[in-house]
Amino acid sequence: MDFSFLSALEREDRLLLRARAGERAAFVRLYRSLYPPLWRFVARRTARREDAEDVVGRLFEMLLLRLGSVDTERGHVRTFLFAAARNALVDAARTHREALDLDDVEPFLLEPGTPLDALLTSEADASLRAQVAALPSEARTLLGLRYGDGLNHKEIAALLNLSPAAVRQRLSRVVRGLRQTSPLNEGALSHES
Repeated sequence: MDFSFLSALEREDRLLLRARAGERAAFVRLYRSLYPPLWRFVARRTARREDAEDVVGRLFEMLLLRLGSVDTERGHVRTFLFAAARNALVDAARTHREALDLDDVEPFLLEPGTPLDALLTSEADASLRAQVAALPSEARTLLGLRYGDGLNHKEIAALLNLSPAAVRQRLSRVVRGLRQTSPLNEGALSHES
């Protein structure tokens, strides 16, 4: 069956349903689709590569064991895994000193290769990095999740227990504030969900 017209999130949800029905190949495809973004999300928030591998491995094991309990009517399987990853990271931070607290990792979202870094380095205004660093923690978190991790408004909303409209509005305020104080590339911070 051709699912090319579906969004990636919808394809992943369909793969979950097929995996739930016992189709092993569907779970393999789901794993291959979800592994890269989940790995980036976790790796940015752990001190060591081994810690990230452990967390991601446990998340996929949990998904496999709980295939039947993931309710795609309440949210996408990707959102479910990102929320589980966030919880696992918080738990790891409480029990292991090697893991970084989510609030402490925000400066690493400016690392080379992320969309946020590309935006910051492409602009002539060198003060933009300082302006982003001076933003309140919530604003940096929203920017990091949207532009560093590439999550859409719905996924961010699910992670932060906000409505997608609230996420969209808060991100819009942050971006508008940055644009007012720095000449940002208009296409760099997109408001698409």
